[in-house]
Amino acid sequence: MTTLFQKLRRDVSGVAALEFAFVAPLLILVLLGTVELYNEITSGRHVQQASYSIAQIISEAPNPPSTVDYQDLQMAHDSAMIAFPLVLADSASKGINWSKDVSITISSIVVTQDPTCAGKANCQYVANVAWTWGDAKRPCSVNLQKASDTADPSPTTLPSDAFAPGSIIVADVSYHYTPVIFDGIVRSINYKRTAYLQPRNVQPTSYIQYDRIAGDPGATTICPVAPPSNSSGNSSGADNSGGNPPQHHHNF
Repeated sequence: MTTLFQKLRRDVSGVAALEFAFVAPLLILVLLGTVELYNEITSGRHVQQASYSIAQIISEAPNPPSTVDYQDLQMAHDSAMIAFPLVLADSASKGINWSKDVSITISSIVVTQDPTCAGKANCQYVANVAWTWGDAKRPCSVNLQKASDTADPSPTTLPSDAFAPGSIIVADVSYHYTPVIFDGIVRSINYKRTAYLQPRNVQPTSYIQYDRIAGDPGATTICPVAPPSNSSGNSSGADNSGGNPPQHHHNF
C-alpha cells in the first residue's frame, strides 16, 4: 500500500494539462482583448485618414475657377470608403448603408479682419462659414471661437492658429465604434476627427466658392460671408500652390 501511494505522489504526468486548463482561459481572454484593442486603434486612425483625404481633395480645387459643386463634394465624401475600408464591413454587419455608419461634413471657412479694429495693432480676426455640406453642418452667421489644439472638435470652434487672413477647408468625420468581441462589456467609442487644410490654388483675397450647377439637390448651405482680408502683410497675392499648405488635425 505504501508503495502505491509513493508511486501516485511521484506521478506528475497530468500536472501540465491541469495547469494549462487553468491558464488557457486567461490566455484566450488576453488574445481577444488584444484583437479588440487593435480594432479600436485602427478605427481611430482610419477616421483621421478619411478626414484628411476629404479635406485634401476639396482644398485642391483647380485655379481657375476655384469652385466646387455637389459632385465634387460627393466624390470627396465617397473617398472615405478607400481611407476607411473597415466601415464597409461594419455597416454590412449592422445592415445599413456605409454612409449611415459614418458622419461626414465638409465646410469652407473664411477668416477676415475684424472691421472694428482696422488700422490698429494686434488686430483680431473673425472666422465664419462660407458654405457647409454633410451630416452635421456648421452654423452660418456665427463667429467661430478659438480653441486649443487639444480641445474636442466642435462645429463652432477652430484651432487658434487657424485665425489668419484667408480661408480653410474643414472636414469633420465621426464614427461610432462598437466593440466586435466584447460588445456589451466594453464601452463603445465615438471617434471624431477634424482636418483643416488651406486651399492650394486660391488667392489669399478669395476662397473656394460653391457653385450650384444643374441637378444640384440643394443639400449645401451657402452662408453670407465677406471675402478674406489681405491686410496682414500678405499683400503679394501669391497663392498656396507651392509646397504643402498648413494643416491641422483635431482628435479625441
